[in-house]
Amino acid sequence: MSSATPFEQKVDALKFLVHYIGGIHQPMHISHKEDKGGNTIQLQFDGKGTNLHSLWDSKLIDKQGLTPADCRQGKSC
Repeated sequence: MSSATPFEQKVDALKFLVHYIGGIHQPMHISHKEDKGGNTIQLQFDGKGTNLHSLWDSKLIDKQGLTPADCRQGKSC
């Protein structure tokens, strides 16, 4: 992009890049077709039933009392 690129277009490009990089490191988003991204792999976590995708995406962070925004800000996730 050049300095002439509108600010809004730069913001949109940055949002896309952050979302893309955030998704590419998520192993549940690139798993085997038959396990539907970890959604069909059932397990127990913290005394409750869940699936592997949900555990990876949010439950591990929730257990620490953090939010995804905390992780983006560099807190220990």
